[in-house]
Amino acid sequence: MIENKTRTINRRHLKNYLINRHDQLRIVLITLVYMSIVVMLTVIIVLFPYFSDITFSKDPNVQYRSSQIFLILVNHFLPAIVIIFFLVALHQIYITHRVWGALVNITNTIKMASKGDFTRKVFLRKNDYLKNECRPINEMLENLSSYILKINHNHSELESTLNDISESVENLSTKKEFEACLEKIRDKTDLLKENLSEFKLNNDF
Repeated sequence: MIENKTRTINRRHLKNYLINRHDQLRIVLITLVYMSIVVMLTVIIVLFPYFSDITFSKDPNVQYRSSQIFLILVNHFLPAIVIIFFLVALHQIYITHRVWGALVNITNTIKMASKGDFTRKVFLRKNDYLKNECRPINEMLENLSSYILKINHNHSELESTLNDISESVENLSTKKEFEACLEKIRDKTDLLKENLSEFKLNNDF
C-alpha cells in the first residue's frame, strides 16, 4: 500500500516537471541548438589540423598518424557529445521547472487576489527560483490585508456610532447635541477617508 502510494507520488512529480510544456521545451530546444553550434565550432577547430594533414600532406606517415588521431577523437567526441546534450536537456528541464513552478504559484495567488481573497500567499519550494521577486508580492498582500482590516474596523465603528445615535436621537433636545452627534459621524468618516487615501488609484474613468 505504502509502496504503491510512493510510486503514484513519484509519477505525478515526474509528470509535473513539464509545467508549461510548450515554453519549457522551446527553451530546451534553443539551448541545444546553441550548444550544437558551439560544439560544431569546437570540433572543427580541434579536428581541422588533422583533417588538413590527411587531405593535403604528401607524407604517408603524417597522413596515417593524423587519420588515426582523427578517428580516435571522432570516436570519443560522439558519445561525449550525446551524453552532454542529454544532461544539458535534463538540466534545462529542471531549471525551467523551478522557474515555471514559481510562476504558476504567483499566477494562482494573483488570481485569488483579483477575486478579493488576500489570504493566499506565494509559497515556493526550497529550490524554486524567483524568491526575491515573490517577497514583494507577499508584502503587498499583507499590506492590502492590513489596509482592508483597518477600513473594516473603522466601518464597524461608524456603523456602531450611527446605531447609537439613531437610538438616542429622540432624546436630543438641542441643536448643540445634534451637532455633537454629527461631529462623531464626521470623525469616523474622516478615518475611513484617511484609510482609502492610502490607495493610489487611476481616476481616468
